[in-house]
Parts: sequence; structure tokens; C-alpha cells
Amino acid sequence: MTGPVFHLSLLSMFRCDPQKFRNGRIFGAPDFVAEVVSPSSVRRDNILKLHKYSDANVKEYWIVDPATEKVIVYDLRSEYGFNIALYTFEDKVPMNLYDGELVIDFTEIKRALQKTQTIPVCYAKFVFFQILFYGN
Repeated sequence: MTGPVFHLSLLSMFRCDPQKFRNGRIFGAPDFVAEVVSPSSVRRDNILKLHKYSDANVKEYWIVDPATEKVIVYDLRSEYGFNIALYTFEDKVPMNLYDGELVIDFTEIKRALQKTQTIPVCYAKFVFFQILFYGN
């Protein structure tokens, strides 16, 4: 029996057990998930997906909200629940999976988003992905 399947806003896999890769596909949960939320998905991303990812042994889950310029980081590795940290788009956000050695500078993301007067969620997702993987 398979578990729930989510169509993610943005899925980024930085570190994954090599045994999860078979025949060009990934089986099992990624170690890291980042969601760029839209107004219609805030409740689902903050409640439903958080618990589903925790149950699936995702190790770190980020909720990136361009409307509020906030980043919620859930470190799901604790056996007693999870640790939460809240950041803004003025912060450099460390990835817990890499013991803080990998940092995402959200000031760069904010600067890119400010080039437009309104921030459509699809554009915010594109900017986040582009900066996360390719730098400025």
C-alpha cells in the first residue's frame, strides 16, 4: 500500500539516501522539502503536510511565504517532536541537515522579488528555486 502523494509547490532534494534511487526514480521520502506557499495552500502546508512529512521521516521542512516574507523551518529529526525556527526575508537561513554550513540568503530572494510591484506566487517560486540552485 502506498502513502499519500503530494503535488508539491517546490521539492528540493539536497541529500538523499542512495538506496532510495532505483531505475532513475526516487522511492521514499526526501531528506529536505521546501514549499513556497500561496494563500490557498497555507493551511494545508502548515498542518497537513507538516504531519505527513514528519510521519514519512522527512528530516527538514521549510515553508516559504512570500506574502509575509517569512520562512518557517521545521527540523523533524527529533524523536520527541520537532524544532521550529522562524526567519524573515532579511535573514540568512541555515540548513539543519548540513549543521548550518549551508546557508540560504533570503535577502537575495527578497531583492529579486522586489523587482516587481506585486509578487505572484509562481514568480516567487521561480526566484526561490533559481537562487537556491544557481546563486544570484
